[in-house]
Amino acid sequence: MRSRTVFAALVLLAVSIWAVPRLSAAERLVPLPAARRDLVSTAEHVVVTQPEFTGSLGNLARRPGYLAYAQRLAARLREPLTRVDLAEAEDLVLSRLHDPHTSLEGTWNPLSSPDLLPVGFYWAQGGLVAYRVQGSPAALRTGDRVLALGGVPAQAILRRAQRFFSGNVPWLKTLTGQDLPFGNTLRWLGLVHGDAVQVELARPSGERYDLTVRLVPQSLAADRSYTLGRDAFLSRYLAPSGMAEPVGRSFYAWRLTPDYGVFWITSSSDTTGYQAAVDAFFRAVRTAGVYYAVIDLGENPGGYASVAYPLLEHLPLRPAYAAALPGDVRDQNPAEVFHGKVYVLVDGSTMSAAVFSAEMLSEMSDAVLIGEPAGMASGALVGAKNFKTPDGIFGYHVSTVYATPVNGVVTAALEPSAALPLTVRDIQQGIDPVARWLSHLATPRVKT
Repeated sequence: MRSRTVFAALVLLAVSIWAVPRLSAAERLVPLPAARRDLVSTAEHVVVTQPEFTGSLGNLARRPGYLAYAQRLAARLREPLTRVDLAEAEDLVLSRLHDPHTSLEGTWNPLSSPDLLPVGFYWAQGGLVAYRVQGSPAALRTGDRVLALGGVPAQAILRRAQRFFSGNVPWLKTLTGQDLPFGNTLRWLGLVHGDAVQVELARPSGERYDLTVRLVPQSLAADRSYTLGRDAFLSRYLAPSGMAEPVGRSFYAWRLTPDYGVFWITSSSDTTGYQAAVDAFFRAVRTAGVYYAVIDLGENPGGYASVAYPLLEHLPLRPAYAAALPGDVRDQNPAEVFHGKVYVLVDGSTMSAAVFSAEMLSEMSDAVLIGEPAGMASGALVGAKNFKTPDGIFGYHVSTVYATPVNGVVTAALEPSAALPLTVRDIQQGIDPVARWLSHLATPRVKT
């Protein structure tokens, strides 16, 4: 009898535990002592690691003020404290340095947000643009310009975002456009009222209208394509005939037309087969007698700048830089050097090592940069080291090295020589300026 009573009690306990409302990963509570310890520990790691406080860039006098800032934030934390609350504080500590490589790991993804706005955004030239996705209000149309969210004008949203996102203006626009749909982003920026966001928009005709858009459960984020603005309505290249590798299986691919060749790199990773693909691309371009070669580094978040080396093996090198290159790059086979016109495509989401690769190609050879200003300065803090907070609540990255520009000139962003901005009108009309530009490339025909 006693065993039955014990069993019944255990069943009742299990049922009662199961009945407790489940908290999402974002809403899970964090003990206050652990949160404060983790926040201060993050700042302590930063001041002994990040070049702004150490090495040639170091300013030891800044350390006490930075640590005091983290301690003030820690003291303001109050229970009940969720993971999102702590992530906000951690992000404020890290983004205070305005170094995009010193950042919290995995904050800006669907798993860290309990809900999201079912509307995609892209910050085009001319303003913030919305486009429809499944579940969004039927009145919303692709290309409608966003005038305000939650009563806050679009430009003011960008200024608020600088507290949480580090980097130059092109990178700030890229991240803000991609991450605005997440509920935690909207709340941190003070744009949510209740469980909805008031959206003020303007149609291409100039007609203005308002919508109240409710946040929805994060399950909708299983397909993140709508948070990646440009990908949702643009198809840069035509049918993938001639591609060496499908983009879905690899970080690189190439295509050849009668007038030009395109080699695009979606992530600067060093994988088996990349060198052979670059060799095959330039061999195909030379064999076909094509005059133009385009290296597309648009929407490339970075990785290793060394992906530029196999490309430089096939391009004429400027003598001033040849000595700085590895021997296998310098010792070129003249028969494998491409002497046509080379363009390197960059945009606001070209980041980190992809920026240095673009710099190397344009400075060390005669390649011409085209597109939009890149998402990082020409000189930047790199070499991020990974850390875990003491209680393992978050992972984060801290830069360890300052990398000087290839030509020694520091600029706020890597600026292309020829501008190919994506405008609000382009989005409204479904036009990709890069595809339009490519369609006008025509290999010169030499009369004999």
